[in-house]
Amino acid sequence: MKMPSFIEGVVVAIALSVIGSAIAFVLAPLVGRIEIMYLLITSISFVYLVYLLKRSTERVGKITTVVLWLVVTGAIWVAGLPVLLLGVVQIGFIWLARSLYFYSGVLPALVDLGLTALSVVIAFWAATHSGSLFLGIWTFFLMQALYVVIPQPLRTGGGFQKNAEDDAFQRAYRNAEAAVRQLSTFR
Repeated sequence: MKMPSFIEGVVVAIALSVIGSAIAFVLAPLVGRIEIMYLLITSISFVYLVYLLKRSTERVGKITTVVLWLVVTGAIWVAGLPVLLLGVVQIGFIWLARSLYFYSGVLPALVDLGLTALSVVIAFWAATHSGSLFLGIWTFFLMQALYVVIPQPLRTGGGFQKNAEDDAFQRAYRNAEAAVRQLSTFR
């Protein structure tokens, strides 16, 4: 499976914005604002987390990630902690999932952390200046879609490794193969 594209991220951002706006619109007359925010943040972050896990080529730890997300989110709900803390934890899970499943080093994870922080700031600005929940959600996930433009060497770690020809292990391996070939011809 190939890396997600920016266009795919834009489509996901629009879909999550529509879902979030629909949840808020439908639930507004039924429950309070805090409950709507809890449901909205939890449902959107879960859908995005599942999307990230589905698009990842890694095969290990996906169930553990979902179980950990369920436990932590459930604990926040049961404890009745502030919506702001729930949002920070959900954004942290999004960042952690991308760091674990799409990057192979600390540097790209830190770049992604910066992108995530910038996403929060810009989404907050867009939501407060426009008064639109749709625009706030869309802006956040549109900025999140930019993680695909982190340079490939930063994502795979290949840019910091030596060429295989210069690698000491590869040289030793080639020398050992040559010695075995030479020994086998001396019969």
